[in-house]
Amino acid sequence: MKKSLTREELYEMVWKTPIQQLAKQFFLSDVWLAKVCRKNHIPLPGRGYWRKIETGKKVSQKPLPKLKTNQTNNVEITCREKKEKPVIFYSDALNEIIKKESDILNKIIVNINSITTHKYALRAEKLLLKSKINDNEIIYSHSKYSPPIYVSKKSLSRAIRIVDVLLIALESRNFRIQWPKENKRYFSTTIKKIEIGFSITEKLDRKDHKPTKEEIAKKKQFSWCTPPKWDYEPSGNLTLTLLTPKNLCNIKNNWNDGKIKHIENQLNDFIIEVYKVAEEHKRAEERNKQWEIETAQQQIRFLEKQKELNEYKRKMDFIFSGIEYWKQSKMLNDFCKAISNSCETKILTEDQKNISNEIIMLLEKHINRINPIYALENFLKDFETKYKWLNHN
Repeated sequence: MKKSLTREELYEMVWKTPIQQLAKQFFLSDVWLAKVCRKNHIPLPGRGYWRKIETGKKVSQKPLPKLKTNQTNNVEITCREKKEKPVIFYSDALNEIIKKESDILNKIIVNINSITTHKYALRAEKLLLKSKINDNEIIYSHSKYSPPIYVSKKSLSRAIRIVDVLLIALESRNFRIQWPKENKRYFSTTIKKIEIGFSITEKLDRKDHKPTKEEIAKKKQFSWCTPPKWDYEPSGNLTLTLLTPKNLCNIKNNWNDGKIKHIENQLNDFIIEVYKVAEEHKRAEERNKQWEIETAQQQIRFLEKQKELNEYKRKMDFIFSGIEYWKQSKMLNDFCKAISNSCETKILTEDQKNISNEIIMLLEKHINRINPIYALENFLKDFETKYKWLNHN
């Protein structure tokens, strides 16, 4: 959608409204709108202009420069169309669950001084305390059935508390929890025969690597041996991840520690997403079925069109073959006339005249056989029986 303004109108708008707010009216970025102004030689307020207005200080506007002879006074702005998010409707039962989980009275609380009670949380804590630490100071277990908790030792007790409370909350809602299977590092549960899982990880902070004396010496000895550019260390910020089947829309998969809101305050939101999985999975299956139906229909249309083209080509090949035979018969007919005329002008023996007559008779017989105009009924019959369209069969 394009909006047409004069330079004067846009100039007044830019100096009366901050460009960030003005850009939102056109559904553009402030950077793009600033480019439009510069392209049309419209000056923009400098730094501190709007702060001076807020504090009541006097401000001055840069004058709008005059246009040159080859410049236009109209400014066309291509506005983006506002995309409205589609409204998602859930079943009454799911809406009731969402309402219940959003109620502050049902809020899942993680107590700092709580004692771990769930068997899987206790088992995970016992295994991880015995596990080794990798180069990034994250506890890592090489066991095939290790718990899906990837944190540093400092964050381990907090992660275990979250897992303990979350497992208890899920089981109280009739979810059956399973310990991670072989080489599948996530706690899993099922909802309407759909397996989902979850895990907890700790984010890493990146910082510049300071080469050690050994690395510097090794670099001097071996030019190809370059020390790493970055070092990574635990940040203390955890991420709770929900693992769902693919192609699920409208499902949140990650909950991160923020400056104000931590994972402990988002466990009810996590459970709401768990409940949503079943309905979103059903929608995904319906979308896949619809896609398969549309793909099959497109394939049928393509094959029908291809069949039609093939039949058209076959039909035209037959007609063009008739044209070639017609041309050949005309050429042979001319050749017969030429022989006959030559026999009349030249002195030939009786045997030579008989031979020429025999050649002419053979050619005329062949012409009658191949010329589709002479045998038009046969030509049309062959076309009807052998080369008609398949969809007429």
